[in-house]
Amino acid sequence: MCVVVSHQDMYNYKVMEIIDDLPVQNDYVHLRGVLQWKSDILSHERRDLIVQLVQTNENIINRFVRISKEQTDNNEVPDVLIQKKCLKLLAENPYNNFTDFIHCQMPYTCLEYLGIGFDYGYEIAHRLLLLLAARYWRHCLITSNDKGVIDKLCVIMYNELEYMANHEFGLPDLFLDHITLCSFEGHAQFLRRSWIEELLDFQTRFGCFNLTRPSASSTLLVAIFQNISDKGDIMVWQESCNAHITGVAGVVLATAIEFITEIAATRQSTCVECDTHNE
Repeated sequence: MCVVVSHQDMYNYKVMEIIDDLPVQNDYVHLRGVLQWKSDILSHERRDLIVQLVQTNENIINRFVRISKEQTDNNEVPDVLIQKKCLKLLAENPYNNFTDFIHCQMPYTCLEYLGIGFDYGYEIAHRLLLLLAARYWRHCLITSNDKGVIDKLCVIMYNELEYMANHEFGLPDLFLDHITLCSFEGHAQFLRRSWIEELLDFQTRFGCFNLTRPSASSTLLVAIFQNISDKGDIMVWQESCNAHITGVAGVVLATAIEFITEIAATRQSTCVECDTHNE
């Protein structure tokens, strides 16, 4: 089964199965070549449209290059200080023991962060993380429509994953962040078989994951405990293991196993009911 998602349409929610699809194919047309070789035979309107599409695609590529460079240079993302501050303030809320959700006590800056933050990259993942932390960690709501905001963010994040899959799975840590957060909320469409298989290529022979696909000449981990160093939130073992991507990869695999187990249990229960009815 393959789910095709447009940039305007929301996909079906919570279909309990792992999607078995063909490897993602790059469907971008070489529009630059069209402009270069056929510009003289194109109508003015069509030529302007192609120029706009080319510029839009280049803007998207430059955007991902920029956030990738920020991650490499600073080992932090642009909104990380705001996100950490809001998570700290969220932690000051007592856990709600009642069945119904209550409103979290949060300052306006955190509400503003959720409402007008950038709808792409690491920032959208951090906004979703804050909403999920409120629901499951404190059992409270930050906005009056947290669930609607969460679903809207996951739609945007799904489209972003399709873009990254079409560009050689750049930023695998961000890719796994998106899958982790939205599949945790029940969006099984994020567990695409071809995506998971591709991301497993980032697993090293030691079992951990890295930001790049391991080469055949990767150095063997020796004297691990003497070679551990902390750099921000990244733990490096002779530059072979990345703690963050290893953690989120483990969550993705665990979530996939959980869905498969639920499907198997549901099918077994259905078969037992059918057998009982037939008897």
